[in-house]
Amino acid sequence: MLLLSHDEQFAGAVNQAFCKWTGYPQDNPISARLFLETFLGDPSTLEMAYAGWLHGVEQLHKQGGTVKLPDLRLKLADNSEAIAFGEITLIDNSILVTMVDQTDVVESEGRFRGMIEDVSLPITVCREGEILYSNPYINSLLDLSADEVKQKHLKEIYRYTPDHVDVTPWGTNNQT
Repeated sequence: MLLLSHDEQFAGAVNQAFCKWTGYPQDNPISARLFLETFLGDPSTLEMAYAGWLHGVEQLHKQGGTVKLPDLRLKLADNSEAIAFGEITLIDNSILVTMVDQTDVVESEGRFRGMIEDVSLPITVCREGEILYSNPYINSLLDLSADEVKQKHLKEIYRYTPDHVDVTPWGTNNQT
C-alpha cells in the first residue's frame, strides 16, 4: 500500500508489507512516475501506464470512490516478476494505492486452464444457462467454434434427465 500526497504525488507513507514484497527501501521517497519506472521493467509501457494513472486520478476527482488500476506486471528488486491488481482511492488530499500480489493466482489459473483445455471430457462454464466458456473437446464434439458455443444456451447443448446428462450433437432432437 502506498499513500501519495495528491498535489505532488509523492508517497507520504509506504507500508512495510509493500517494501518487503517489492524490495523497495521504505525510507526512499517515491512518486507515481518513479514507481512505474522502478517496477514496470518494460520502458515501452511506461508512458501508457503513466497516462492510465493520470486518467485514474482524473476519474477520482470527477466521481470519487475507487478506481481499479489495470493489471500490472511488476519487476521486483530481486529481478523476479509479480502480477499485481490494484485500486486507487482519493482520501482527503491523498491518494491511497492498494495493490495485491496475484502472481500465484494467475499462474494457478493458467495451469487449471491448460488442464481443462487438454482433458477429453466436454466442459462448459455457465451462469444461469449462459455459456461463458467451453473447452476444445466439446467444441470439436459439436463441430462449433468456442464463439459459436457461447452463443448457445446450456439447454441447447446438453440433454439431461435427473439421472443422466448427454452432449447433444447438432441436428438431433434436444428436448428433454
